[in-house]
Amino acid sequence: MKHILRLKRVGELLLALALAAVAAMPAAAQDPGSGVSAAQSVHAGFCVNPNSNSVAGPACPAGIPQVVPSGGTAATEVTVADVDNVASVQIAVDYNKDVVRIKDIRPGSLFDGRTMGTDYTIDKSKIGGFGASLDPVHEPALPGPGGCGAGSTCWRSYVFITLHNRATGKVALNGSGSLIRIYWNVQPAAAGATSIVTFPILSMANRSGSAIWPCFPTDGVNPNPHCQPLPMPVLAGNVAPVANLVMGSPSAGGLKFQVALEGGKIAGDDDPNKNFPTPGFLTDVAVVAGVFVDVADIAGNINIPYAASYPTVTASRPGYVTARAASVLPADDLGLVMLRAGDVTGDDLVNIFDLTVVAGSLGAPVGTSAALETMDFNGDGVVTVADLALVAKNYGLTGPLPIIVIH
Repeated sequence: MKHILRLKRVGELLLALALAAVAAMPAAAQDPGSGVSAAQSVHAGFCVNPNSNSVAGPACPAGIPQVVPSGGTAATEVTVADVDNVASVQIAVDYNKDVVRIKDIRPGSLFDGRTMGTDYTIDKSKIGGFGASLDPVHEPALPGPGGCGAGSTCWRSYVFITLHNRATGKVALNGSGSLIRIYWNVQPAAAGATSIVTFPILSMANRSGSAIWPCFPTDGVNPNPHCQPLPMPVLAGNVAPVANLVMGSPSAGGLKFQVALEGGKIAGDDDPNKNFPTPGFLTDVAVVAGVFVDVADIAGNINIPYAASYPTVTASRPGYVTARAASVLPADDLGLVMLRAGDVTGDDLVNIFDLTVVAGSLGAPVGTSAALETMDFNGDGVVTVADLALVAKNYGLTGPLPIIVIH
């Protein structure tokens, strides 16, 4: 009995330390009345998932195009790293309407556990069937080669998210994760057609209404004093991500969607050096849909053969909580399925045992260890406090987590 009590106390201490690590990773911006200027709120850079980011930001997916199926559906997430004290998000998206059109925009993983309409509101405009060409006076296109793509017609959509109930512990937002998830209706364009997706507005504000800036140095030698110590990256400048969507083959019968991993690792074969004896067995996301099984490719694409229906669709990978949808039809849209990090013990639950294992492995290089590979959520080759912070953030999650299905 004493042993169990001692283990419980050790576990509580580990959880407290891990939660403290989560709180310490973003810059320590506080409420306006706390003696620290709220304008010091910072973040460590934006990315887009999956695998379509053209900016060398922190732990971003590989800088390759996102292949989308002609006439099908796809999804792209806008993510942020190490953000602190977010109270509002404002984003504008430019894209080639001849290649893709926005079906919907939804809050990302940073809003998990919060209730729309109670904890936050989301306002969207010019999406679905209400898209329109850019107003040349009030909506100038971003400069760049080809605009939204060579010979394209740019459309722009907007989303604005505001958090409420500031007295509760649910706001403001902190940490790393996705801000929004964009669901695309892919047009029946020819293979190779391209849409460059840019973000002319990509801004966040803290509780005082002050802008939250990326943490980059004031000169080439001395870091900004408001940047946290490593592992928070120090950026070279205030850059926004750019997605490059390329038309693939037509969407044939069957179930097609994309998967991604929280933390930034590649959902497909992320073992290019063949460290493990069975490539794909450990390092790929596996999906079971009815009687069919598929593993993600390097871009995170899943292709399930046609069936009249799929009683369940389950996505899993060692180190992550499983995700599942029920009663799925071939025409349903699963968008981008993001697996949540933290289940290193394989019981589909993020608990004190996962925290204990990761905390005990801090500083260990992954090498050829399959066990350590499951703890390296950001793919930097070492088990660090950033990996431990993800376990702490997801503490208490129990799988399978529901997959959002758009019918």
